This record gives sequence, structure tokens and C-alpha cells, in this order.
Amino acid sequence: MLSEKDVLILKMALERRMVNARSYEQVRAGLARGERVAQSLREAGVGGKEVGVLVDLATPLGGNTKTMIPARSDVENILVGRALVATGMASQADVEKAQKLVDEAGTRDALFYSVAEVLAEEGRVDLLAASNLRSQAQSRVATCPRCFRHYLLPRPGSSGCKPCQTVIHTGDRMSAIDAWREGHTVRPPSGRLPAVAEPSPELMASDPELQVADVETSLVMADDLGGSVQELSASFGPYTIKSEIDRGANGIVYRAQRTKGGPLVALKVLMAGPKASAQQTARFKREAEIGQKLHHPGIASVLDAGMHGGYPYLAMELAQGETLESRLKDSPIPGPLAATIMSKVSRAVDYLHKQGVIHRDLKPENVIVSDDDEPKLIDLGLAKTSDNDDAAKLTADASTLGTPSYMSPEQVRGESDRVTPASDVYGLGAILYSVLTGQVPFQGQNFMDLFRLIVEEEPVPPSKLVPTDAPLEGIVLRCLAKDAGDRYQTAAALADDLDRYVAGQAVEAATPSGRNSKAAPNTNAILLGVLALLVALIGLAIVGLAVVN
Repeated sequence: MLSEKDVLILKMALERRMVNARSYEQVRAGLARGERVAQSLREAGVGGKEVGVLVDLATPLGGNTKTMIPARSDVENILVGRALVATGMASQADVEKAQKLVDEAGTRDALFYSVAEVLAEEGRVDLLAASNLRSQAQSRVATCPRCFRHYLLPRPGSSGCKPCQTVIHTGDRMSAIDAWREGHTVRPPSGRLPAVAEPSPELMASDPELQVADVETSLVMADDLGGSVQELSASFGPYTIKSEIDRGANGIVYRAQRTKGGPLVALKVLMAGPKASAQQTARFKREAEIGQKLHHPGIASVLDAGMHGGYPYLAMELAQGETLESRLKDSPIPGPLAATIMSKVSRAVDYLHKQGVIHRDLKPENVIVSDDDEPKLIDLGLAKTSDNDDAAKLTADASTLGTPSYMSPEQVRGESDRVTPASDVYGLGAILYSVLTGQVPFQGQNFMDLFRLIVEEEPVPPSKLVPTDAPLEGIVLRCLAKDAGDRYQTAAALADDLDRYVAGQAVEAATPSGRNSKAAPNTNAILLGVLALLVALIGLAIVGLAVVN
């Protein structure tokens, strides 16, 4: 555990750009060994005089902690917290609880978050409002480079520090903590303090009511700042938010438009933001990288990716229509139309495979169908690339992530090395089964029961549930074969057979014969798959609820 003084020293070292990401990790390693912050900073290459300045600034005078000059991030937290309370967006109790969690993260792990981030992750404050409120607060705070006092200016711009007669600026750069989070190079200062310019008398006289932000009365502008939240909530980085499309355990998808014009996009934001785990962040980044390389009419393209206020985002082509999942709520889809739609989806999946990408999470909610029945595949969050050996590490130890009812037997067994394009063919068959019958191929009372059925039992033939042509039923059952070798070996082969069915031609599908398509029961493998999935799901839940790992 770090003391309040040690936490403040480390925060100020980051915010004064005395350490970069690598040296920060070195400092944290020293703290884990029981070293003091000052010692760890010196070992990380920070000059002794610079460390001395931080120690002086973080040392209470006469035991009164309010006389310490706070870190800039602390000023931002106070300002944002008051704005949230003043506008009724959060209660005082919510803000105090969030501040306590922020303080605990600093003293326990030397990790620095904002009150807005915590409240957004807990669902107490809208993510857009939180991120934009932070940005607005940052644009109002200026720091004197000579005495380190923080000033809250009535508007963005320049003014001066009265005690030091020094020019100060607002909004000229992000906090170094945020720069470090986003992977920017953090440059150390040259010398004990950076060079400063003397403000003119006119500049000093232009704002006679300067408020020092480490004094209680400096935060009276919180009401004014919070009052602009509704307008700010319509923006996120370079995008204007139109409405929310959907949200899940990890992210929110908005209908948005670039502020300076352009087509509407689906803007996906990682909800955990700066508190996301390394796996979550890497998975999100990989989704953006894969999506930007794909160009197919049946796949929603990724148009842009970036970071705003510590929150990773990616902008995707906005697919018009409704998901297959929503469409199935009314009734199953007739055979010829279902085959036509799934043939097009299969062509898109085949394109993915030719680009070295396996989707691994094919399901009705990841297919959007337009009013004229044109499907478009979305969400590559669990995609695996053949040229990325680290991809499997970003999902789960046994690669058992996915949507259980649409997972292939090899995914259920956690056999990551056997997840191939044939695994996606199984997923396509499971979607086709659902589209035709209105229910999933297997329904278990729990994960263990469901996984046993997927591995050991044959699905109920679609014709036993709804009227289904024999050729189309044969296509479905071939996709759902237990042995990957009995399935279509490519998604294109599946699409070709679906096209032949629609055209009234003979299909190549047949129930596998001469081979035992029913895999031998393997209770241990099933159990391992269940445990791997439960661990993954519990991990996602913890990330969504906890403030720190």
C-alpha cells in the first residue's frame, strides 16, 4: 500500500512527463519490492532535483493535507464530481463512492482512474457524458509550469499565474496520464523546470478573478460546466452521436456521423475504457485491424479506429436492416429464402477464410439483413487470424469463447488447434437450422448438458419440427456433423450447394455414410470446455463490474 503522499508524487511525475510508459512500469516494479516512490523514480532515471521538487510539493505543511498542491488529475476529479452532482446526473454518494475506489486503486496498485470512468463503467453515468465531461474539464484547467499551481479558467485560452507572473495555457495537451494510457511517447522535461515566459501586464489584467484550483472556492464553475453536458453528450471525438443502437457486456454501439460530414456509421466503444484489461484492449484493437483490411459487400467494413478520452472506438459501416435474431422473433424463414440469405452469408465467410480469418462467433445476431434480404456480417471481436499466433491468447486458455448454442464440437472441447474454417461451417449450419426452425440445434438445462449434447448427440432433424425439403435438411445436417471432416470443407462449397437447392438442382449434401460422424463421448474434454467457458464468462462479468482487476 502506498501512502497518500507517495501516490501524489507518482501522479505528478506522470503528469510532469518525468516518466514514460516503460519507466513507469519500472517504478511500479520497485514499489512492489517495497521501495519508496522517490527511490524508484531515481532508479527509473528521474533526476534527484526533479524528485525533490515533487517531494516538496507533496509534503503537507503543518499536517494540513489541503495545503499540498494536488495532481492535475485530482483537480479534474473534483471538478467533474461537482458538475455531476450539480446537474443531478449522479448523487453525492455515487461520486464519493467512485472517488474512494479511485483512491484505493492509486494506493493499492498505483493505477490512476477518473471519477467519470468509474461511474460510467458502473452504469451510473452515460459513457458519452462522462468522457465529454472529462474533456471539458481538462480544457478548463491550466497548470503553472513554475509553481505547479492549477488554475480553473472561465474559458479555454491563456492567462497568467499571479504569484509567479508566468503565462499559463488551457487545453494545450492532454494529461500525461492519459498520454501514457494511449501509448504516446511521454517526454521528460529538460532541466529542473521547463522554461517559462513572463506574462504581459495586459494579460494579467485580462482575468483579475483567476481562481486557484487547489482552493475550495476555485470549483464554483462546476455548475456551469455541468450545464453544457447535454450538448457535449452528442459528441464523441470526431463523431456526433445520433442514437444508441445496442450495448453488451463489453461495449456500446452508437449510430453516429463524423462531425464534419460524411455517412452515418456504427460507432463501437469499449465500455471499460482505461480500465479495460490488456486482453480486452488487444482484442478490440485486433478487431479494428482485421476489419480495416476487409472489403466485401457482405461484411461491414471498419472505416476508422482511435481513442477518445481513454475509450477505444472503431467506426464501422452502418448496416441497414435488422438482425436475423430479431427477424426470427416473428417466425421462421421459409426454406428458399433462408437458403438464399445463408448462401450470401457463406460467401462472405468464405472471403474471410481466404483472408486468413476465422470468425468463431457466427450467430443470428451477428447477421444484419436489409429490407431487400441482403445480409451483412458484423462483429469480428473473436476472429482468429492464421498469421497471428497470439490470437488464441486473447480469448481463453482453451479457446472456448463464443456463443454456446452455435459452437462446434471442437470449440466445446477447447481444441484451439482444431478450430478451422470447418468450425465456421458448423456455425453457418447452426444459424441455418435456427432460421428454418426458430430454435437452436441443441438446448441443454445447463452448460454441461448443452456441451454434452453438442459433442455426443445428433440434432433433431429440421423436418421433425417444421416442414423442410429433404435436400435442404441434408445441407443443414452435413454442416452440423460432429467430425469436421464430414462437413463442407469450405464455406464456398456450402454456398454452392445452397444455390443449387434454390435453383431446383440436385445438391451434393448427404448424411455422412460409411463413417462414424458421432464422436465418442469424452466427459473430461466436455468438462474442461465447460470450465473454460465459465471462467471466460466470469472474467468478462468481473471486468464489467470491478473498478480494478
